[in-house]
Amino acid sequence: MKRSTLMALALGLTLPLMAHASSSKPWDSPWDDVAVFDLSGDRSDQFEDYTWEDDADELEGTKKVLLTDFVVEFENGYEHRDDTAHAYASLEGLSTEGRQKLTDQLYEQVVADLTALGWEVVAPNQLTDNPDYQATIKEAVATPYHYETSLSVDKDESWSRSSMLYSPHGFPLYLPAPDQRGQRGIGEGGIMGNLFGSVGVQVYHHEQELADNQKVPVLKVWIAVGFGDAMAEHSMFGSKAYAHPHILLRGGEETRLAFRTVDASANTMSGGKRPGDGSSIVALDQDVVADADYLAKPPSSPDAGHFVFTADEAKYDAIVVKYFAAVREMLLLRLKDEAF
Repeated sequence: MKRSTLMALALGLTLPLMAHASSSKPWDSPWDDVAVFDLSGDRSDQFEDYTWEDDADELEGTKKVLLTDFVVEFENGYEHRDDTAHAYASLEGLSTEGRQKLTDQLYEQVVADLTALGWEVVAPNQLTDNPDYQATIKEAVATPYHYETSLSVDKDESWSRSSMLYSPHGFPLYLPAPDQRGQRGIGEGGIMGNLFGSVGVQVYHHEQELADNQKVPVLKVWIAVGFGDAMAEHSMFGSKAYAHPHILLRGGEETRLAFRTVDASANTMSGGKRPGDGSSIVALDQDVVADADYLAKPPSSPDAGHFVFTADEAKYDAIVVKYFAAVREMLLLRLKDEAF
C-alpha cells in the first residue's frame, strides 16, 4: 500500500540527470522535462495518483476535530552530495512578515474546507485551558523555527534541506515525535528525518489522551513548500552540479493531515507504523510541481556548486496559493472517499 519514496526519488532525479548531463544550463539540466501538475486537470482523477491515505475510514462519523498543530514549512536551502560532488541551492527574497501572512491565509483556507465538510474545527486558542493540550505543547518551539532535515542513501550520497517553520495567528508549534527509527519525521513513508534530538518524544501519548478524554479526534496539519531542487553528479569523468527553481508542494507524505483518533493505539499505527504522527493520515503521495516562474531575477552561482534563487515575493505567494488550492481539493476528495 505504501510506496517507496526513496525509490521514487532515485528514479525521479537520477534518470533525468543521466539524460541531460551534457546541458550547458546548470540551473535547468536535470529538470528540463520535469512533470508539472496540470491545474486544468480533473481533480476527481488526479487525487487517485497524487494522494494517499492510511486508516482514514476510522474518521467515519466524525463531526468535530481538535486542531492542535498547524505548520507551514518554507524551504530555503536544498543540498545534494554525491561522493566529492556537491550541489546547493538557496532561496532569498522572502520576508518573515510575508511568510506569516501566507501561513495565516493557508490556515483559514484549510479550516474553511473542513467546516464545509460538516466538521467543527476547534482551534488551538480554544484549548488553552485543557491540561492534555498543555502537556502536548509543553515543548513547543518559538516561531519562525529553523528546521533541518536529511536523508543518507549510503556513505557517499546524501540530501539535506533547511526550512523555516511557521504557525498561524501565534498558535503554539510543536514538532512530531521521533518515529521508530529515532528521527523526527513523518513516519516510515517520509524521505527526510529531522536532525534534532528527541524533544517531544512523549507528545503522541499526550495527543492520544487529549483525543480519548474529549472523545474527539486530534488533527495536525503540515504543509511543505519547496522552492526547487539541487543535484550533484560524480563520475570518472569529473563532478557536475545542477539546480532548478520550481515551487512545489512536497509529497512523500510530507504535506499531510494527520489524525489521532479516539481509542487508537498511542504507540503504533496498523502494522506498527508512524507512532509519532497519527493513527490515520491523508497525505500527498507525489510532489505537486508548479509550472510558473516565481523569480525576481535570473539565478546566480556565486561559488562552484552553489546556486542562488531570488524570489519575487508576490509571485511566489500567488503560486503557492493557487497550487495549494488544488492540493486541498485532492486531499479532501481522498478524505471524503474514505470517511464520508
